[in-house]
Amino acid sequence: MAITVYYTAILLAFLSFLFKLHWSCNRNFPIRNWPVIGMVPGLLHNARRSHEYATQGLRQSGWTFNVKGPWEIFEALGNGIFNADGEMWKIQRKIHHSLLKSSKYESVLVRTIHKKVGNGLIPVLDHASKLGITLDIQEVFQRFTFDNICQLVLGFDPASLCVGFPSVEYEQAYKVLEEGSFYRQIVPVSYWKLKKWLQIGEEKKLSRAWRVLDTYLYGCISLKKEILNRRKANKEEEDFDLLTAFMKEAEEVIQDGLNSGNCLRITDEFLRDVAFNLIGAGRDTQCAKH
Repeated sequence: MAITVYYTAILLAFLSFLFKLHWSCNRNFPIRNWPVIGMVPGLLHNARRSHEYATQGLRQSGWTFNVKGPWEIFEALGNGIFNADGEMWKIQRKIHHSLLKSSKYESVLVRTIHKKVGNGLIPVLDHASKLGITLDIQEVFQRFTFDNICQLVLGFDPASLCVGFPSVEYEQAYKVLEEGSFYRQIVPVSYWKLKKWLQIGEEKKLSRAWRVLDTYLYGCISLKKEILNRRKANKEEEDFDLLTAFMKEAEEVIQDGLNSGNCLRITDEFLRDVAFNLIGAGRDTQCAKH
């Protein structure tokens, strides 16, 4: 018994030493970087003041800061711009920046939002007003942004914002994926990995939603390629959407040799990641529910 207590005391002393060493090494960092779990604790603790916390961290670090964490939590993002790092991130940022500042994008953005307001938002609000129905405004705007960003990225309107709030399978799947990724941040890694291996609970829902959304996105990518090839062959003018424009721009980047080491490969999987990240960026532009 005495030996057990002795070794336990040594272990606690050693862990305390490591803790103090880690604390002193990270003392000047705006967000503390813990072993294994990275910066997740600090981010979660300041979730309700995320914008102020991010600004504080950027200010202390000279406006450039690398957030570290257990990235397997965000595996649904793949190699999209939110998960990419280094050269992969730089190339995607260059392409995205080029697309989002183009006059075509601005024109399509205005036209898309105007159309959705007239054909989706106003009819839903009018219907609710006439019947005295209470609406969840968060749900209204989330469907509004989802329809808009799908039209902008994929060139297809899922029409989730209409009277009756129809259930759109891939829109619901995206919601489940987001909730599942958040759930992974607040439970031990070993816990959600075990549930993933057993395919139970939230991990089962996440896997099912992942398959649904991937089926939809890969279908859109396949169709986009067919349309793009046909219009190239017939020299037809192309409709603008971010995914098609990204495909064309990425081909030019490769031809110009800007992706040294062939770090950027235009596979269907990569295009899926690009589309997924863009949809996520556009879908969640409204204020989060507290």
